[in-house]
Amino acid sequence: YSYPEITFLNPVMKAELDGYQKNRPNTIVAPYLAMCAATPRSMEYRYYGDTWRLTPAPKGWDRKLLITPGIMRANDIPGEHYLICPSHDYINFYMEKMEKSYKTLKLRGWYTDWADVRWCNNAHHGHGWIDWNGKRRPTWNFRSIREFTRRIYTFMKSLDKDSVFMIHSS
Repeated sequence: YSYPEITFLNPVMKAELDGYQKNRPNTIVAPYLAMCAATPRSMEYRYYGDTWRLTPAPKGWDRKLLITPGIMRANDIPGEHYLICPSHDYINFYMEKMEKSYKTLKLRGWYTDWADVRWCNNAHHGHGWIDWNGKRRPTWNFRSIREFTRRIYTFMKSLDKDSVFMIHSS
């Protein structure tokens, strides 16, 4: 689902992760997740997608992608992913999922992609402004991204001061 979802944890991958962490205690495992993307297949997106979604979506970003099997992925199936603007509600949702996954898997690292600052005019979460012609115009979501990364970092460091949080955005 691009966000942490422990429900679909592959038992074989979980056993491999446990063995890796046991045999290499000084190595930090950091699962890859998309910070600001979600699939409409998820139950949560069906209910909250309109309030989370980055609008307007950058050209080419609402597209079909291949979901590669991994530690937190359900199946190898094609799926749509939409860019998310990290509103307060989405950040709270993601953090709840992350905290459960992080503690259950005894992780010490987190690697996330799709953490770009973007334009957003989604009125559902307070972005954008109305111009003199009544048209909604986008604003940058700097503060939302900053708040999101701060929450992840603070949570991780509260459990382990040596944990590692890596962000990729290109």
